[in-house]
Amino acid sequence: MVLKAINKRLFSENIRDLSHLKQTCSIDYHQFFDNSKHEQTFQLIKSGIQNESSTGLVIITNVPEIEILRNRLFKSFRDFLVLPDPYLQNLQKVEYGYGIGWNQGGKTQRYKWDSEADEPLSQSFYANPVQDDFLDHDGRQCQNVWPTELMPQFETDFKSTIKPMMKVGMRFCEFIDQILIEMYPGYNPLLKINLEKSEKMKARLLHYKAASNVSSSSVANHNLVQNVQNPVKLASWHKDYSLATLLLSSAFINKQGLTVDSLNGKGLVVIDNAGQHREVDIPESAIAIQIGEIIEIMSAGKIMARPHAVINNYCKSLRRQNLALFLEPPYQAKIEVPVDHISFAEYQNIASLNARWRNNMTFREFYVACRKYYRQETDAVIHFYIPSDRAEYHFLSNFYEGSPFQINGKMYKTAEHYYQSQKFANFNEELKEKIIAATSPAECKRVANEYQMLDSQTNQNQNHWNKWEKIKVDVMQIAINEKFGQNQILKERLVQTGNAILKENSPFDYFWGGTLAGSKNQLGKLLMDYRERLRSYV
Repeated sequence: MVLKAINKRLFSENIRDLSHLKQTCSIDYHQFFDNSKHEQTFQLIKSGIQNESSTGLVIITNVPEIEILRNRLFKSFRDFLVLPDPYLQNLQKVEYGYGIGWNQGGKTQRYKWDSEADEPLSQSFYANPVQDDFLDHDGRQCQNVWPTELMPQFETDFKSTIKPMMKVGMRFCEFIDQILIEMYPGYNPLLKINLEKSEKMKARLLHYKAASNVSSSSVANHNLVQNVQNPVKLASWHKDYSLATLLLSSAFINKQGLTVDSLNGKGLVVIDNAGQHREVDIPESAIAIQIGEIIEIMSAGKIMARPHAVINNYCKSLRRQNLALFLEPPYQAKIEVPVDHISFAEYQNIASLNARWRNNMTFREFYVACRKYYRQETDAVIHFYIPSDRAEYHFLSNFYEGSPFQINGKMYKTAEHYYQSQKFANFNEELKEKIIAATSPAECKRVANEYQMLDSQTNQNQNHWNKWEKIKVDVMQIAINEKFGQNQILKERLVQTGNAILKENSPFDYFWGGTLAGSKNQLGKLLMDYRERLRSYV
């Protein structure tokens, strides 16, 4: 297979000089679903997504009740945003990598397409619109979360709005299947069939904060809005790695919480097939469909996903809301192309498809490759040990005293208390309780090691210590699971270490430590494994 990259000219970072608004492909909802007009609609879509000035979008207009549903949901979302902070924090699920429930937009929850501002401008609420209980890409059980106690109508508003979007998306994939079959006779793309089988997709309610909420240093450092001619870039240039993305008409909100009706539907800027900036205007009664990278791959580059960004080109005190539905096939579905020669357009600062995709890979494999690229991570080494040794990372140590946890109703002051006490479980319960009661982790370790050393000299309980050597890693894993699992702040801090290699900076421990020559860094490995599980849900 020959992969050919077509390098497009660099697109300008200055969005002030938007080219004149050309007509994006628009189709009336009733025609879209009218089988007697199928051929006419097919030709409109085919032309609309492939012509030289195509934005890669098709807008379905006059969708029944969508404006009412949109307004109701956006109002619910504004009410959601002012719920008490502790309640919102409970809806923020770090164990799902912030990809389900509330995402307040912290630095570790960002992607390369997010605003470059020091303070993130976007906040989100995520849910799987297909079903509430589902398996993620690693086969782990996940569950949607909803603010049911304080806003029982929120879930209904969310799901009611998604329903017509799903219907439009399914119909659109029928037409894309037909286009691909016409392009490549004998090809069996199965986009719609795969979409119907999918148990997990992603819907994202987006709230972009007003630029005036960004610190003055952020504005200065990143050349954000100084006046209405110099726009805030709310989301930087990127392409979606879905089949397609469905969007509603955006809403701009003023300081009084009222919508600025004249700006509804604005803010999305696309690089069209001719390389021109185009601001797309989505009517309030419409659903927009944006081509994703999976369709680009399956068309061998003939139908292109267009780079796009989100801007506030109007007034920096306005907030922006929208709802995006990302259509995703089942994880096991193959992403394959029908020909040997493939040409993908490449753009500066956007990940090359050639770098993330190979023929016949599954959607799960593609999904993981995209996440790995788009996450903003570092590859540094973080050493931790005693508080004076990189104090900001002392929370990683078993000696950290700010993370008590319970197991089977018993409280453990630190991970060290739990680990050392388990050496004597079902063996010397009196000593076990003495270790649990120790005033410090250093004291509990001293008591445990002194007894273990004396006992090992007699060889009377060698079978017990042999067994301990076999289970001690599992015991440490339990300590880590409970220490972080019962402490939301610590979970977030662990995720914030990104892709850094974690090493205990012990001057004498060759097994748990990671800095001595030949040391195994077992504690660091367990922490990194747990970190990966935490963030693998996005």
